[in-house]
Amino acid sequence: MAAEIAEVHVRHRGAYGRPRIVAVLHRRGRRVNHKRVGRVMREHGVVGLTRRRRRSLTRPDVVAASVPDLIGRDFTSPSPGRRLVGDITYLPTREGWLYLATVIDLYTPRNGRARDGRPHARRPRPRRPRPRRQTWPDQR
Repeated sequence: MAAEIAEVHVRHRGAYGRPRIVAVLHRRGRRVNHKRVGRVMREHGVVGLTRRRRRSLTRPDVVAASVPDLIGRDFTSPSPGRRLVGDITYLPTREGWLYLATVIDLYTPRNGRARDGRPHARRPRPRRPRPRRQTWPDQR
């Protein structure tokens, strides 16, 4: 069994840990318990890759004065256009980070305006997303 575990581990460039190795062995028709696979991996020093922790983007300045709450935590508005709030979101893309700034009218809590920092002519038309099936790399 240790040879099979090592073979799966090497085949997937060391990225697979216990859960994925167990799944591969099950797909191959091998009935194994996840605890036994974990024990064999520990005994032979087989370790899967772990994802790096995401860094926090916000670094609070302890010296800076705190920002006042201008709306007093009251997220309602008597009429349109009276109370507008905004937020910024960072979205990872293949080309780098996309910074999306939104402005929301509290009278109708829907996104009123959104800008992503790109020129208007280059903005692609939204497409309907195609449903994708989740697969492991060895099923492709």
